[in-house]
Amino acid sequence: GEAVTDGTKYVLRTDLLYRLRAPDSGHARGHLGYVWDAARLTDGRLVTGSRDGTVGLWSMDDGLVLEQRLPGPGGSIAALAALEGGGFVGGGRDGRIHSWRPEGDGFVAGGSAQAHTGAVLRLARAPGGLWSTGADGSVARWAFGPGGPRLLARRSLADAGEWLWAMVSDGADGVWVTESERVVRLDAQLRECGAIGLHAGVRPRSLARSAHG
Repeated sequence: GEAVTDGTKYVLRTDLLYRLRAPDSGHARGHLGYVWDAARLTDGRLVTGSRDGTVGLWSMDDGLVLEQRLPGPGGSIAALAALEGGGFVGGGRDGRIHSWRPEGDGFVAGGSAQAHTGAVLRLARAPGGLWSTGADGSVARWAFGPGGPRLLARRSLADAGEWLWAMVSDGADGVWVTESERVVRLDAQLRECGAIGLHAGVRPRSLARSAHG
């Protein structure tokens, strides 16, 4: 938070305020801070990214069972997405996209790349790669190979510092992203190919695609 030069600074810690009430409630504790995002892997397991800077790997065969806690790059892991082939990626507050690849029954860190000049806020799968949005107001498309993420295209949708919180794949080669008072559809080359107007002052924090597209 902001530096305090006079008086007293109070910090609200949600991870200290909330506690699991009952062991059989269907919840499980695996992080020391709140969870920013979760993604279902191709093998059916779950990964979670947390404010504590780690990634949790969970089995869901018999409830939620923490199998592995993976060290992150430092700072919050704010966004996660599964990759084709069994790996996954995470976006951090450091503005980088970090990848993890399968090894044995667990995962090890792979390559990374600078993605945004601010936190990575959302990740979404694209055919053969990935979409990302950031706190710098831009959208980027990525390819993935043995060396990790490789930038294909980038487009600024908002002024620097205007966070693009919501994004979802269109189910084909494109993506839907929230802009100021609009939801914009971009194609694989990041060209605008559709938009939905919203009420003044409305900016959704999340988007989801229905089963019917």
